[in-house]
Amino acid sequence: MRFEALEQRIHDVHVDEFLPAYDHLVKAISASKVNWLSNNILKVSLISTSSTALPMVAEQCSPHKDLSLNPGKGAAIALADALPLVWGGSMLAARAARRIAEELRRVTGRAALATPAEDIVPILSATQPRDPFADPTDEPARPVLVTLDDGNDDRAAAHARSVLLDIAATQQVRVVELDCFDDTGPVGRHVSLLQQGLYAAAYLGVGYDEY
Repeated sequence: MRFEALEQRIHDVHVDEFLPAYDHLVKAISASKVNWLSNNILKVSLISTSSTALPMVAEQCSPHKDLSLNPGKGAAIALADALPLVWGGSMLAARAARRIAEELRRVTGRAALATPAEDIVPILSATQPRDPFADPTDEPARPVLVTLDDGNDDRAAAHARSVLLDIAATQQVRVVELDCFDDTGPVGRHVSLLQQGLYAAAYLGVGYDEY
């Protein structure tokens, strides 16, 4: 598939299929603050799409799914009062990262960065390891590294991912790793990553009382 055609297909799925589903999610949050009936958010699965990404992520990120198994809830917990650094190695993962960062900024009113690895490295390196005796209320917002993996890392992206994870471990920076639930093609993988990030933003918005 040519790059221009792929870009158009992603745009069409996002506008025609994903945005209506996401709008439904936001309205459900507004109506009941996460205490949905089962036929609310899961109506996303009825959307006709060329991939299975939407219903699969809707199921995994459902408000009825336990926190330990729910990537949307888990990411929201990790990003509360944090500085999100969102990174994707491939072209489509990086595109999803930018959209997720935009939504996080909108929901929280705080900084959220989606930027190449070379820009994230100095931020991670400058982060001091946690002081176990420090008062958490006096600490500035710590960065949280959010990595998106669509399975299409080339050699340079794989190396960049390894460097980021190594520095995060050394500096005791929390890491949220989002992987694909869909393997039917590049569009499905892109939608899978994007939807997980937007679910996280929606859950985070509940805490910030945005909806």
